[in-house]
Amino acid sequence: MRAALLAALLGFFTLVALAAPAAAHNLTPTRATLVLRPARYDLSLEVGWHALSAGATDPEAAQRYLSDQLHLVGSARAAWLDRLRVFFRAAARLRCDGRDQPLAFTFPALEDAAQAELPAETLPTLDVEATGTLPPGTGRCALEPSADLGSIALAVRRPDVAPDDRRLLTPGEASPPFALAGDASNGVMAERATADASPSPRPPEPTLVTYLVSGFEHILPGGIDHVLFVLGLFFLGAGTRLLLYQVTAFTVAHSLTLALGLLGWARLPAGVVEPAIAASIAFVALENLYARDVSARRRVGLVFAFGLLHGLGFAGALQAAELPMGRLLTTLLGFNLGVEGGQLAVLAGAALLTLRARRWGRYEAVIRRPACLAIAGMGLYWTVIRLFFAA
Repeated sequence: MRAALLAALLGFFTLVALAAPAAAHNLTPTRATLVLRPARYDLSLEVGWHALSAGATDPEAAQRYLSDQLHLVGSARAAWLDRLRVFFRAAARLRCDGRDQPLAFTFPALEDAAQAELPAETLPTLDVEATGTLPPGTGRCALEPSADLGSIALAVRRPDVAPDDRRLLTPGEASPPFALAGDASNGVMAERATADASPSPRPPEPTLVTYLVSGFEHILPGGIDHVLFVLGLFFLGAGTRLLLYQVTAFTVAHSLTLALGLLGWARLPAGVVEPAIAASIAFVALENLYARDVSARRRVGLVFAFGLLHGLGFAGALQAAELPMGRLLTTLLGFNLGVEGGQLAVLAGAALLTLRARRWGRYEAVIRRPACLAIAGMGLYWTVIRLFFAA
């Protein structure tokens, strides 16, 4: 018993160290708008403070960091703004025809001295702007963000091209190069490198693979809470058939609410969904430990209900991207297949890692029970954080 308790505590604190950044489980990507004209560009970013919180690993610490920084004055505030400019010069590059364009970043709200007198809650995101000129004859430009900015919901606007081109970029993924076109204000076309050059084609639409990769990364490595829920199903230890039934129910349920969420027909505030997801993790893990003779029908029904909540969580990541409805089927199919791939990878890894251990007489006491205790502890920890400390 003592060995099991020590193993559970070690597992719990290891999970806290590795997974605490997921406590807020921020589903909103960085919003980026890039306006391209024949001779100039305008770039604006809406960045969550989680990307700038100097290593803060939970919402409370991030909020405390934000409050401290917003109330800096004088030279201390100027030094902070300089550090932010250095950060963004490394985090976002604009490449045109293979050459980096100098980006001079400004922070309109932060550079307003009156902002120091306002509470931190008045700035849920940081607005960042960069404006500049492009060399004559510029043909194409691409945005190259670093992984520090997380997923990017990119909208590219060219005054005489409609509608805006929208892309969901995974962390660290560069956009395709976008061709500059004429400015609707004066009808002047961008200069061409040669007189007979044909117009550059429109960048290709996001493919099924793009969304498949995004869905997989939402589980591995970006969805530690969903990973722990799937492990909770695995560690019920009631046999392969019941595990299959649970995974099938979970898949059907979250696929349903993912689709309904993308259509806008099912939506709950993140302040409700996120604590509920965390509580579902704790519940399945505790039931693994303390429920006797778990009814297969009841368990599958419960997992289905929890899957509906997880699906709303998945949908939040894509709703924020404001993707064109014309790509809905591709988005839904690709993202959902990626999520399933991530879940199957988790189950396969767990099965391989415990294959030999399950033949060991102390598997129950030293592996399964401590793992369930650690998962339950992490779920309860996230539930409290998301209920009371989420920014």
